[in-house]
Amino acid sequence: MAYKIDRANEIIKNEISSLISRMKDPRLSEYVISIVRVKTTPDMKYAKVLVSIMADESKQQEALGILVNARGYIRKGLSSVLTTKFTPEIIFELDDSINYAMHIDEVLRKINEQPESDSGE
Repeated sequence: MAYKIDRANEIIKNEISSLISRMKDPRLSEYVISIVRVKTTPDMKYAKVLVSIMADESKQQEALGILVNARGYIRKGLSSVLTTKFTPEIIFELDDSINYAMHIDEVLRKINEQPESDSGE
């Protein structure tokens, strides 16, 4: 059963990426949107889609709102490629792991830039 869910997650991820790139909404053209991960419930009724949007926080929320409003279009597109009993309800969430990784990278860079002090003298 886990294999079926993993396979469905991958299909959903790829298809949503494709659908978003084909959307004709001009507001989305200014964003770089990546589908990071899809987590589908075992009953295939819900799919949480984690998206990464390269923009500042207010622009991320704007782009997320556009995606939320396009859920019907995306779900309809998914129904044509999924061979499951249900087409899952799409739940979009921002994935902040890239921002977190950039923050950690910045902290480590600052630590490495500090001059080493002689602690034994």
